[in-house]
Amino acid sequence: MKRLDDAHATQVETAGIDWLGRRTAPGKKIATIGWCMGGGQSLNACWLTPDKVVGDGHLLRAPGQPTS
Repeated sequence: MKRLDDAHATQVETAGIDWLGRRTAPGKKIATIGWCMGGGQSLNACWLTPDKVVGDGHLLRAPGQPTS
């Protein structure tokens, strides 16, 4: 697996949010969700486009996994 190119990932995230907002949810905010590395990307999308993303959800552990 190669290292994630953060600049490219940011471009893809913002382009996807722009596309989704124009095509399927004009005037509405979008929520994002991610697991593991995707959780960071979800949070990044929220920070980059607060006018378009209402919030993000990301898991810090797998469902059913003990908390301690």
